[in-house]
Amino acid sequence: MTDPLLSGELSGEVSGESLEYLRQALSTPAYGAEGNEFCLEGLRQGMAVRQAPADSHVQCMPLLVDGVPGEWILAPGADPDVRLLYLHGGGYVSGTGAHYAAMAAEISAAARCAVLLLDYRLAPEHPFPAAIEDCCGAHEWLLNHGPTGPGPARTTFIAGDSAGGGLVLAALLALRDRARPLPAAGIALSAFADLTLTSRPCRARRKTTPS
Repeated sequence: MTDPLLSGELSGEVSGESLEYLRQALSTPAYGAEGNEFCLEGLRQGMAVRQAPADSHVQCMPLLVDGVPGEWILAPGADPDVRLLYLHGGGYVSGTGAHYAAMAAEISAAARCAVLLLDYRLAPEHPFPAAIEDCCGAHEWLLNHGPTGPGPARTTFIAGDSAGGGLVLAALLALRDRARPLPAAGIALSAFADLTLTSRPCRARRKTTPS
């Protein structure tokens, strides 16, 4: 089958810069792969590397949220009472908040909010629904705790990408079903929500989506 990316079928859908990025990504081994084999430990090591905020004035405050490691990221001028829980990606088996610290600082500065990065429990050591429970618990916690200490939130949000995006959707459903307070919005970025990998979008983009 001809790759629609390389054959030019997508040229009208994305920018030249995006096409070049995808070409490079598709020509390199999958993230976490060593040779032709998947390496969980290698993936975890790569996604544990801290990406520090570029702005030295950003406050980074490690903490425990009911025993779960987390970190507040607060850019200058951000409102500590507007709180966003950000859930990292990593296929539900890897990833750390530290790897997202730089991006969280950009979000905090742009949205003028406090960002809570959560190191929710990972599979396979902690199978379903451990991660969802951690995310729901963290949202409950930040309703009454901010980067400056105990105090009610003015508003809250939950956001995440890839597996974190899938957890956004799962956490929203769990909070709703439990009749718990919901955030003002949920933001799911490129959500990994179909773990069967059989949906029509998954099949359609399999040849043009980097691993």
